[in-house]
Amino acid sequence: MKTKLATTLVAIALLCLAACVPACKTLAPGGPYNGDTALYQAEYATTTAYTVFDTFLRWEHENRSTLEAASPATAKEIRDAADYVRANAKTWINAAIVTIEAYKKVNSPETRAALDAALAKLQSEVLKAITYIKSP
Repeated sequence: MKTKLATTLVAIALLCLAACVPACKTLAPGGPYNGDTALYQAEYATTTAYTVFDTFLRWEHENRSTLEAASPATAKEIRDAADYVRANAKTWINAAIVTIEAYKKVNSPETRAALDAALAKLQSEVLKAITYIKSP
């Protein structure tokens, strides 16, 4: 489990680092994002969130018995967190996608605020998932 955990943590750390890099990126005005870094970052963050959720859920499932043997209380907390992600991740990601599409159609303060709120929720839940993976 330690090797898988180390590999998973390295993968997540790389994802987090990669999420920081686009913030410094300048986009070409004529590209698919027409120079809109907020749109690029939103789509990138949504994809990254999906990957982190998937990694967390796979890790929790694959290590359930080991976690249970190490600490039943911690295992239950992690399983509950994973179940919460299983039940809600699709909603969080779909909300981000809907707000991205709305922002693409109308770039206004209102659509930007909705986009920021959806991305904040994703970021919050991604950080929780990463915390659980790091906890044991």
